[in-house]
Amino acid sequence: MRPLTLKRAAKPKSPAIVRGWKRFFGVSCTHARHVDRDAWRAALKAQSDYNPHFTFHLGDFCDTGAFRSGRGENDGSDPVDPDLTSGLVHLRELEPQLILCGNHEQRLWRYLSSRNDIVAYASHQAINCIHRCASDLHAELVEYTGIWSGRMLGNHLLTHGTIYNVNAARDMAEMYGNVIFGHTHTVAIGKGRRIDNPTGYNIGALVSAPNMDYAANRRQTMAWTTAWVRGEYCDNDCRPEIIIHRQPTPSMPPATHA
Repeated sequence: MRPLTLKRAAKPKSPAIVRGWKRFFGVSCTHARHVDRDAWRAALKAQSDYNPHFTFHLGDFCDTGAFRSGRGENDGSDPVDPDLTSGLVHLRELEPQLILCGNHEQRLWRYLSSRNDIVAYASHQAINCIHRCASDLHAELVEYTGIWSGRMLGNHLLTHGTIYNVNAARDMAEMYGNVIFGHTHTVAIGKGRRIDNPTGYNIGALVSAPNMDYAANRRQTMAWTTAWVRGEYCDNDCRPEIIIHRQPTPSMPPATHA
C-alpha cells in the first residue's frame, strides 16, 4: 500500500494590485530676483533629467518687497515690475501643473482693499498677471489661505507652510499628517508625535541668502538650504526625496593686519 501523503491546499490567487506610480518634482520659495541663479539652473536641469509627470511650485515665486507691511511709502528699492516679471518667468520655465501662492503673494490680495488707490490698482494688476500666467500654463493656481492652503498628492499634503521655527517639520506633521512644504527655507525632515507616525518634509528654497536684506540679522538664515524635492506618487501613497543642491558657503571676514 502506498503511503498517504498530505498536500497543502493551494492558496487562492489574489488579483494583481497595480498602483500606477508616477514621478513628481517640486520647488518652493524662489523669490523672483532673489533667486540663486546657479541653483535655479541646476533645478531645471534636474527636472528635465527626471522627466516628471507632475510638477509643482509651493509658493513665494514673487518677493513683493514693495508691499511689505510697515514699510510706508515705497522707497523704490523693491520695484514691483521686475519682481513680478522675474517671478512669472521662473514659473514659465518650470511649467508646473500646480502653483500654490505663498505668504509673499498673499500681500497682493491683502492690498486689494488698500485705501491707497495706486497700491490697490498695482495689486489688482499683479494678481491678473499671475492668473494669466497660470492659465497660459494650464496650471491650477491656489490662493494662499494660511493653514487651510494646499492640495493632496497621494497621501501627502502639498502646502506652502505657516510655521516658522526650528521644529517646523515636526510641527507641520503634527498639524496635517504627512506633509511637504517650504516657507522656512531650511531643509528638514521631522516625525510628528502622533500614533500614525506622520512625516513632515521641508524642501528648502532656491534663494540667494545674501540678497535678502531683511534676513541678514537672523541667525537662522545660516541654515537656509538650496534644494528641491522629487519622488513617486500614486493615488494613495507618496515617496518624497529631498535633493540638496549645496549648503551655503560661509563668507568669513578678512584677516586683520594688525
